[in-house]
Amino acid sequence: MSQSKTWPKGCFKSYQEQQPNKGVDMKTALLVLILASSYFSTSFAAINPADQGKTYNFIFHGPKQSFTIEQKGNTYEEAYEQAAQSCMIQMRGNATKLSEDQKLDIVDTCANPRT
Repeated sequence: MSQSKTWPKGCFKSYQEQQPNKGVDMKTALLVLILASSYFSTSFAAINPADQGKTYNFIFHGPKQSFTIEQKGNTYEEAYEQAAQSCMIQMRGNATKLSEDQKLDIVDTCANPRT
C-alpha cells in the first residue's frame, strides 16, 4: 500500500508568491520616513528672515549725491556686499550707457562707504 501522493502544482510557493502585495513594503515605508524626516529637519533649521543679524548703516558719498543704505546681515562683510550692490543699482539709475569716468565714479563710491 505504498501509494505515493502527488502534490498539486504550485503547492509549495513561497509566502510572498502566495500573498499578493498588499500596501507598502517595509523598504518603501522606511525610505519615505527617512526622506520626510530629513526634509523637516532641514526646513526647521532655516534662518528666519527677521533674525538675519545686525543692521548696518552705510553712507555713500558720490560726486553728485550722498545717500545712506541700511542693510541687515549676519556679518559686516555680508551686509557690506549687499549694500554695495544696492549702491551700484541706485547710482546707475536708468542709464543704459555710461562713460568710463562714470563707471569708475560708481565703483569708487560704492566700494568705499562710511559706516
